[in-house]
Amino acid sequence: MAVNLKRYSVFYSKKKYTQDFLRLYNISAISGVENPQDFQKWHNGGGTFHQSACIDPTVLIEVGAIVHSKALLGANVCIGSGAVVGPSVTIGQSTKIGYNVALSNCIVGDSCAIHNGVCIGQDGENRIGDYETLGGRVAVRDHVSIASKVRLAANCCVTKDITEPGDYGGFPAVRTYICSSFIAIDF
Repeated sequence: MAVNLKRYSVFYSKKKYTQDFLRLYNISAISGVENPQDFQKWHNGGGTFHQSACIDPTVLIEVGAIVHSKALLGANVCIGSGAVVGPSVTIGQSTKIGYNVALSNCIVGDSCAIHNGVCIGQDGENRIGDYETLGGRVAVRDHVSIASKVRLAANCCVTKDITEPGDYGGFPAVRTYICSSFIAIDF
């Protein structure tokens, strides 16, 4: 609402002092909404980023991806098209983020592979360890941490902390053991 108010008042105002007032007292900053004018196009890939984000120059942000304010992206990170990196998200170096991934309120470790459609941190802070692989459409519940060297199967839902490395899958996510031609689930 505040952003729309600012847009309409600047464009439809004939008086210069009104425009100066709105520029001097940034309405969107007062209400906590990010100002669309603070977003810029990234030089490597053509994605969009907020000017307050801290991004390594080697990062690839594909067209359609958005990196919000105060996000921190390490070296050689790749953000897929349609992905949204929310405010204050930290992503470690050499991590690959797939298409249409939604990250908010989370810390992602180094050398992770997050496949398409994954949602992390929508309702609370999450911690994802190093060397993780998250299959397509994985959901991670709020306030959950995942240890390093964990692989999550596609479409699983993590509802509690994962403290040991290994393979996990299902709803809720449980440890799976793959032996020759069958899968055993540990309860």
